[in-house]
Amino acid sequence: MARPRNTESNALGDSAGTVTVACRLPAGLRIEGIPRNLAESGVIMFKGSNDKRALQMADEYGFHGLTSGIPADVWAYVEEKYAKAKWMTSGAVFATGKAKDAMREAQDIGDKNVGFNGLDPDNLPARIEDALKAEKKP
Repeated sequence: MARPRNTESNALGDSAGTVTVACRLPAGLRIEGIPRNLAESGVIMFKGSNDKRALQMADEYGFHGLTSGIPADVWAYVEEKYAKAKWMTSGAVFATGKAKDAMREAQDIGDKNVGFNGLDPDNLPARIEDALKAEKKP
């Protein structure tokens, strides 16, 4: 079943001093504690792959939701603070200067297991332990 996608042309707009963040986490990512001089509310939200408000690509182009217009200095803070987080190191969340580049990189990642893939609802494990064992297999 195809996902509903936001494909409005203005969603691809890139502004100077901003980045487009691609987030493969289904529910997106909310980061609190951003310094107030970078984000007035102290909170930033990256739209996820299942967010109907995010610009989403056709499945053959990757599974990331895109959030454009994130200030570059906010992204630099996130990158520095969370450099070792699995969602940063695995390619589940990344940013580029242009939305087209984010789409291209998401396509390169494709359906690679970045460690945050959802479970197949038609083939659920009997127990959580079974899911953990299956995840550890190469």
